[in-house]
Amino acid sequence: MTYRSRAAYEALARRKARRLGWSLTCRRGVYRLSENNCLVFDSTDLADILTWLEDHPGLDDGGQSTAVHEAGHAVIGEVLGCPVEFVTILPSGGQAGHTTPDTSDGIAPPTDHTIIGTLAGGLAAGTWTGCATDLLNTSDLLEEHVWHRPLSTIFDECMARATALVAEHSEAISRVARALLKRGRLSGTQVRRIVKAVA
Repeated sequence: MTYRSRAAYEALARRKARRLGWSLTCRRGVYRLSENNCLVFDSTDLADILTWLEDHPGLDDGGQSTAVHEAGHAVIGEVLGCPVEFVTILPSGGQAGHTTPDTSDGIAPPTDHTIIGTLAGGLAAGTWTGCATDLLNTSDLLEEHVWHRPLSTIFDECMARATALVAEHSEAISRVARALLKRGRLSGTQVRRIVKAVA
């Protein structure tokens, strides 16, 4: 996995659309997928377009991939001191699952921690299929922050740290995933209890 810019994600979306026989245009900030000049889907969010073009993880395995993916975000967020408000595998807003950070204290976590937590989902699930939103968010975070080293170096460092953390906390990720498959949604408190029980 290598760093990609937003322009690279736009090019990726266009290639995916072409393979499906669709065209992708962007006018006034609105992305439009069309087939034979008929609108198929539109959104102001490039991540929505990429998600629309990809298969969601978990559709063919009873939600297992989605549960592990979201558990990766939640557990590694907790480990890095970036707690979650809740995590769910119930589809909503074009996504197969979602992890919502707890921002109640008003303190933003360090950008590299956010990137590591974002990358942890795909690493935990062992696939980047359906991870368009995560990868695009990572790209945006890298480009919005002022770094004193090349973006590709920062990305590689975050990927290496995320890989190590996912391996180290695989048991907690597995337990959170099982709980998600059973309940569909967990609060941040429930995630914290599982992480602490395994530690």
